[in-house]
Amino acid sequence: MSVYYKELQDSMPVFVKRPAGITWHGKFYARTKEFPWKTLGITFEQARTLFHSDQIYHSDILTVEHKVGDGLDGLTIEQLHSLVEGFNKRVKLNAKENKIKYEREKCKMSRLVDKQRGLIRSWRNNFGHLEN
Repeated sequence: MSVYYKELQDSMPVFVKRPAGITWHGKFYARTKEFPWKTLGITFEQARTLFHSDQIYHSDILTVEHKVGDGLDGLTIEQLHSLVEGFNKRVKLNAKENKIKYEREKCKMSRLVDKQRGLIRSWRNNFGHLEN
């Protein structure tokens, strides 16, 4: 049985509810397709507005069907390293000249794929606000 969500859950994926779909910055998202608001640079408040206007919604069934996750399982080690380099560029901009802050907040690298995924997930839990 599906749960009805009254509020947008930041940690859960959302799907397009509008029958006509949603077009965001020239890209079309059909009804029942995942709407990746975080990766599109949409703020929580904007996503919340879309949620409360019944344009997007949470669906336990669609989450299982689409096997929604963080997308790291499908990436190669090179792609993971590229992602980490992007994170670390943002951390460096945020830390400015403070080397200690940069060392504390940067995402570490590993040659092992599973370990790198874990490092990225850990970094996102601690410093994910720097990702956007």
